[in-house]
Amino acid sequence: MRPIVFLHLPKTAGQAVRMFLNASFPKRLLFPGQLDSHLALYSVSDLRQYSIFAGHFSWAMLDCLG
Repeated sequence: MRPIVFLHLPKTAGQAVRMFLNASFPKRLLFPGQLDSHLALYSVSDLRQYSIFAGHFSWAMLDCLG
């Protein structure tokens, strides 16, 4: 499965979208971080265990997700 990525832009109801994702998918599929610095703590192979990413990420950091 290709990852689902939601880029949360400030003041655009992003928290509501994140709550929807949390309620709709198993917790093991959701990446626990919400910032680029959180992504940087994981190796590319470790990130592949997650299918859903939601947060304040930059496009450059998301390139490692494929």
